[in-house]
Amino acid sequence: KEALCWQLSSAKPGNGVEQIRDGSIDSYWQSDGTKQPHWIQVHFARRVAISHVCLYLDYTLDESYTPKKIWVDHGMTNQDLQAAVYPQNTEIEFTEPVGWCIVPLSSPPDPLDECQADLENDTSVVEPSRQLVRTHMLRISILSMHQNGRDTHIRQVELYGPRMNDSKGLPTLQQRCFL
Repeated sequence: KEALCWQLSSAKPGNGVEQIRDGSIDSYWQSDGTKQPHWIQVHFARRVAISHVCLYLDYTLDESYTPKKIWVDHGMTNQDLQAAVYPQNTEIEFTEPVGWCIVPLSSPPDPLDECQADLENDTSVVEPSRQLVRTHMLRISILSMHQNGRDTHIRQVELYGPRMNDSKGLPTLQQRCFL
């Protein structure tokens, strides 16, 4: 609920932002145009922590429209984007995916974090070698489709924040954010 704005590189009429956020795997975003890469951008009003991007893809229904390779960037604006994929600088490749595709994110140490001591007291449960992506903007670029398709279908997009430990000893809960 914290996303200020969702943007798409292009969309066929009736297959836009609303469809990738409606909670239904029967609807989808369909790009419109030969200019690649196609992309989804999410802008936030404040800097937020994101640990995973989840895409619902269905090769059996979408075939050549199904993304094959993606890249995830983050930054303050379009001019300062940097890789957000874990492990660092990795293109994500899918082979005929059906279902939720989970992409863990990471970034180098953030100079805007107050100090290392604060990070040590952070209650986030993240792999030790990973830094959370803290960003105002996230871009998911679709670099290629299966069978050399031109346009893409993405059925759902969800962004997740870090797992948080409850100081009262309650079980760890996955925080579902930004949908």
